[in-house]
Amino acid sequence: MALTLLDREGLEGLTTRKLAQSLKIEQPTLYWHVRNKQTLMNMLSEAILAKHHTRSVPLPTESWQQFL
Repeated sequence: MALTLLDREGLEGLTTRKLAQSLKIEQPTLYWHVRNKQTLMNMLSEAILAKHHTRSVPLPTESWQQFL
């Protein structure tokens, strides 16, 4: 759900309040599972990299732009 919200709202529009609302839970319940927005962003980054990349960093001969 967080990835869907990120796609729809963009980085600035993704808030824990909106995520909690889309999950039909209260915001404190979300914080029980996700400490803060930075933790959420880290989790999303890991999920995106795991889904789209077999490596977590570019090769020494590869730029970040090529990697992404």
